[in-house]
Parts: sequence; C-alpha cells; structure tokens
Amino acid sequence: MGEAYKLDCDTCAYTKNIFVGFGFSYMSLESIALFVRDTALKRRIEEFIDNPSTKYDAYDALYVCPACQAISNELFIEMKSDSSHYKISYACPK
Repeated sequence: MGEAYKLDCDTCAYTKNIFVGFGFSYMSLESIALFVRDTALKRRIEEFIDNPSTKYDAYDALYVCPACQAISNELFIEMKSDSSHYKISYACPK
C-alpha cells in the first residue's frame, strides 16, 4: 500500500505532497500503462505486457538530484523478461 506525505520547509515557502510505495495502480502492467503519459515509456510497457516471462517492480519513489538537491516524486519501474530488460532513469529538470 502506498503512503502520502507533505513536505514543508520552515525556511522558505516550499511545500509538496509526495507519494511513496506500491498503490493499487501498480497491480498490473496494463493498469500502469493506463496512467503513464510518456509515450516512449508506454510503448516499452506494452512490449513487456505481451511477454509471459515478464516480471516487474513498480512504485512511487523519491528521487533527489545529487547536484542541486531537487526532490522529484516519480514512478520507478523495472521490467525483465527472458529477452529484454528495462529500468527507468530520470534526469533533473533544472
């Protein structure tokens, strides 16, 4: 089950709602493909859906940029099959 948190900074006006963990949306690759907006990622998921050997791990994760310390709340997904492997990576938007 996923969890929700609110980050508030006492020094500046920064506030952000974050979600971590495994939610109901991650019960299948089909359900993940429904909410993913990135077309390249959606295509990759669809490639794995049809493969019966596919195993995957997906959840909401926090990413912290090592250079600027920006916090990003994004989908983590890793998919493996007998013939392919995919693990998502993110670049800091700043």
